[in-house]
Amino acid sequence: MNQLSRAAKKEYFSRLESLRPDAVYSCSAFPVSVLAGLGLRPARIPVSSRAKGRIRSREDVCPLMELLAGSMEQLRPRVVIGLHTCDMTRRFYQELNKVENAQVHQLQLPATFGKEAEEFYASQVERLCEDLVLNGLSEGYEPERAESWFRGLRKLDELLRGAALRTPPVALKYLHHLGSIMPPREAVEVIGNLLEDHEPFKGEFTLVASGSPFPPGSDTVAETVEAAGGLLVPAGCSGHAAYPAGEPADFSPGTLAVESLAGCRCVRRRPNAICFDHIGESAKRFSARGILVTCLSFCDLWYTEKVRFKERFPIPVLVTDCGLNQGDSERTAMRVETFIQSLGVK
Repeated sequence: MNQLSRAAKKEYFSRLESLRPDAVYSCSAFPVSVLAGLGLRPARIPVSSRAKGRIRSREDVCPLMELLAGSMEQLRPRVVIGLHTCDMTRRFYQELNKVENAQVHQLQLPATFGKEAEEFYASQVERLCEDLVLNGLSEGYEPERAESWFRGLRKLDELLRGAALRTPPVALKYLHHLGSIMPPREAVEVIGNLLEDHEPFKGEFTLVASGSPFPPGSDTVAETVEAAGGLLVPAGCSGHAAYPAGEPADFSPGTLAVESLAGCRCVRRRPNAICFDHIGESAKRFSARGILVTCLSFCDLWYTEKVRFKERFPIPVLVTDCGLNQGDSERTAMRVETFIQSLGVK
């Protein structure tokens, strides 16, 4: 593994051990700047394949929910913002609300576009702010604090985009993970120092990755591409799709919620052309030779779109059904290696 990759991975897990956010949220479609506007220190729930938790409600639970449970057991956050993005997440947060000491606030992420969906989502975020103030977790909302966080996210996204074609795949993955648990301006400084302290990585080819979010510690795809001498640009919600896509008219909670929903580039949205457009634009911008769509084996949100992925793009696409176990990792590595060989880059 490249030295920068080892350093970035070590930095992430080191900071994860001391992470103590005021509030955590589960989905990048949540306007995190709102929490900063309330004076809270937020972080996206840092699921890790190294820390599984116990699910009390049932045995046949989604493995990703086990990782969410493990994160809750370790972090003990004061506030949890749980977005219902599928049946599993809805059930998980409903059960979590019964047993955890933290305040669990459940929001429904609309799956459709339109004015009604925007108004519904905005009303939920505005109600959340009111509840946090009423419950004594915030003294009030200040738009200036929200704007500062939002501008920091812009700088962080710009830094990571600029570094994408000179950073080894494992390192780039963990730099994005760092950005999800740290205040953005602090992350810019830490990530900038890591990049300056190591030689640029000269990749022989570039791939774009999208699909299900793969947690820290589950690095098979990135490691395989890196070992083959390639670059891997994460275009999904664990990468560039996690950052703001537009500019809000103001920095009130409702407006930030509408802007976040409008920029949500997830395949679960209907119609999901915004997701395909984002992946295609990323492939074009970074001159990718191919697209990897990794789908967690227990989730069909991405896997059911495999035919459209292969028909939509003019470059080769690999849609692979992955898991979090050792056997799954070995099969995934073999499929990615075969895909790279088929591109004629080695």
